[in-house]
Amino acid sequence: MAEESPTIPPVPAGDEPAAASSDDRGLADLAAEHLRQTPAPNPEAVAAEKKKLAAELDPAIYRFDELGNPIFNKDGTPARRRGPRPAQIAAAEEHRQAQYQALGLATAETFFVLCVSLGGDGWKPEDPERQQLAHAWGVYYASTGLTALPPWAVVLCATATYAGRRLQLPETQNRLVRMYLWAKGKLFR
Repeated sequence: MAEESPTIPPVPAGDEPAAASSDDRGLADLAAEHLRQTPAPNPEAVAAEKKKLAAELDPAIYRFDELGNPIFNKDGTPARRRGPRPAQIAAAEEHRQAQYQALGLATAETFFVLCVSLGGDGWKPEDPERQQLAHAWGVYYASTGLTALPPWAVVLCATATYAGRRLQLPETQNRLVRMYLWAKGKLFR
């Protein structure tokens, strides 16, 4: 079975397209004529649009010249400032300050645990002492820029805390005295 071709309805009278004129022009000629017929932009309207755009743009994100006019890229979009935004810088600084204070608190608490394990219950701090030492360590870390304890310091504190509690046992003290006396006898004959 052969497919039937669609029928095109006849064009009503009076709606016929105009015949091509003898002065067929190229696309470039049409564009040039369009540009000649288009009115020039009103300088006052352009200035008003720039002023409106400048009011909407955030100076922390976009660049402006000395007169307060926005600077545009070649493609016409507003030029953005380079580097991190001030809000990002402020948030990073707040985060860093919180890190310093948290590290100061951790250092103070580690120091207290170490002191109590080595020196006994007489070394337990009171609340003002805890706060003062934690604040002092936080200020120290902020001035040096440290945001974490070195791994060796953490290992040293953990090992000293473990050993400190065992050094207080009477059996351990007896052994330490015997080791001391043995070493003294070997070294100083």
